[in-house]
Amino acid sequence: LARETDPLTRNKLEVLSKLGDASGPITRPRIRLAYQLTPQRVGGEKQAAGVAFTVTCSDDAVEIPAGLVLTSIGYRGKAIRGLPF
Repeated sequence: LARETDPLTRNKLEVLSKLGDASGPITRPRIRLAYQLTPQRVGGEKQAAGVAFTVTCSDDAVEIPAGLVLTSIGYRGKAIRGLPF
């Protein structure tokens, strides 16, 4: 982080580094970024309740509770004024 010279990239990295600070109880909706996981299925009857993953390059499995599941592979984002992009 300290070696990154591009101000926009440095700002994005600083924002992401603060997302993981869960020192207190979670009282509002949150976004969880999880890496090295391959999605297997979305659980739930009428709405999403969680997502089952396998850990990349292993046979380990993990399930993450979720009330909303978004896909993003293959989509192009659009810049929002005032939001680092």
